[in-house]
Amino acid sequence: MSVESLLTRIAEILEANFPTGKDVEVYFTSTETVPANSTFTLTVEVPRNWKVKIKEVYADAAPDCTYEWHLIHWSVVGNEYAFVRGVDMEELQRITLKVTNAGAAAQKVDVYIKGWGRKLG
Repeated sequence: MSVESLLTRIAEILEANFPTGKDVEVYFTSTETVPANSTFTLTVEVPRNWKVKIKEVYADAAPDCTYEWHLIHWSVVGNEYAFVRGVDMEELQRITLKVTNAGAAAQKVDVYIKGWGRKLG
């Protein structure tokens, strides 16, 4: 492998795994009310013509609540998780958060999803 092809390959790896000048920070925030003794599901879809890398998911820890995140082939139990390498997601793929409230009172939960993305085309 020539030095030029090696440097090109390193640049491709860096561009795939770290934000560049072509990328924008991606944030989704929401405040949801989870009724007592119920399960609430929040689904966020990657917009058409976008590719994103999800770095962090978070939901406020509320009493008597459990949390389950689903991102493509990842399932994470807990109210927060930081992905070391990020999760690559293409247009129309979904992030789902399932909150189960076993308590007798409704709970307000702030949610955010953080990463970076690039518009395709």
